[in-house]
Amino acid sequence: MLTCDNIVILFFIYSFVGYLCEVVYCSAGQKRLVNRGFLYGPYLPIYGSGALAVLLTVGRFQNHWYLVFIGGVLLTSTIEYFSSWALEKLFDVKLWDYSTYPLNINGRVCALNSSLFGILSLVVVYLVHPRVMALLNKIPQMYFRYITEFILVIFAVDITLSVLKYIDFKKALRVAREKSKAMELRLEQIIKEAPTTERLEAFKARIAEEKAEFVKEYSKKYRSIFNNNPGLSSKKSDIQLQLLNLKLSIAEKKSKLKEKLK
Repeated sequence: MLTCDNIVILFFIYSFVGYLCEVVYCSAGQKRLVNRGFLYGPYLPIYGSGALAVLLTVGRFQNHWYLVFIGGVLLTSTIEYFSSWALEKLFDVKLWDYSTYPLNINGRVCALNSSLFGILSLVVVYLVHPRVMALLNKIPQMYFRYITEFILVIFAVDITLSVLKYIDFKKALRVAREKSKAMELRLEQIIKEAPTTERLEAFKARIAEEKAEFVKEYSKKYRSIFNNNPGLSSKKSDIQLQLLNLKLSIAEKKSKLKEKLK
């Protein structure tokens, strides 16, 4: 039976292993090194949580590999879905988005990744975990408490700093939405005043200029967030910008049509 110290240490180990898997997988897709993760350190708690959930529940059905696979798919997909949901609710961002993948649920989970997690569950239960436990059993029990306390302190500091970083990032997104809303109101005013192509072009130039200034100001400050999460999106901000671009496009077409009719 696993002790509390065992659980903490295993959580850290599988969070680190998950980080390595994620970096390799995403770097291959991006064709560049991608340092993945919500936290600063080289670990992904979602993998540690998933591994422990599998080991503590379906791991007992080792004689039936298909139950381990199915249970692994369901457990890890549930954790991934609600992790995505919680992060979006807390920080207004989606750190991953599977909307373009077939058989996805709200872009939070998809059949491909869930199947991969099922395979990883088999690998962990039958290959990795027995070797990890054999290694841990060689460590004197008296050291486990110190290792556990060290891990908990590292995680506590990292989580605190990371949450503060994303709270600040959330504020930056709110500023972006406010600027977008102000531009939208300005565009509506221009439309009411019988816009000309010249005025709309000038407005487009202004939008491009303000966007460039915003990107310059925040891209460096939040570079790690963008680099670590290539699929990062903000639903509220994306909708705001899409609405503005749509209105601008409609206004341009109306303006050109009016000029042709003159």
